[in-house]
Amino acid sequence: MEYNLQTIASLTRYVIMTTNISILFLILTGWLSNHFENSNSSEVKMVIEIENIKHINGQPILIAVDKRDNFLKNGIPFRNATVDASGSRLEYTFQVPPGDYAVSIYQDVNKNGKMDKNLFGAPSEPYAFSRNYKPTFRAPKFDEVKINMNGDRKINISLIQP
Repeated sequence: MEYNLQTIASLTRYVIMTTNISILFLILTGWLSNHFENSNSSEVKMVIEIENIKHINGQPILIAVDKRDNFLKNGIPFRNATVDASGSRLEYTFQVPPGDYAVSIYQDVNKNGKMDKNLFGAPSEPYAFSRNYKPTFRAPKFDEVKINMNGDRKINISLIQP
């Protein structure tokens, strides 16, 4: 089969045109899906106000968890932050999708990067949970401290001083 120059040029234009159309289609469908995805997945503000900070030199560590499997375990938190304490109270804001969350806080007074515990396994550094849950003989369960974030919300949490 013989191809002349005109046939090859026509074939080349066809390949370039179909490639350009395919790229344009991918760009448009990607943009449209991202546009609709972002418009439906609005986030809300979880404003956490921590009170009863006694140790100005320690760093409060805030952890927000959205799954009971990750609560108080070495799992990956949904959101976390380390902040500097400069007074007896502070505020920090997380942007989160609507849903249920549990918040735990501990103040790393000696800045060793972990929650220190006493001989019996109880925290020896200030700590707190959402809904101001005060544990007695065990750590709380997710459902005992969960908060529903269906809109912007301010959560007041008071640190427990051991």
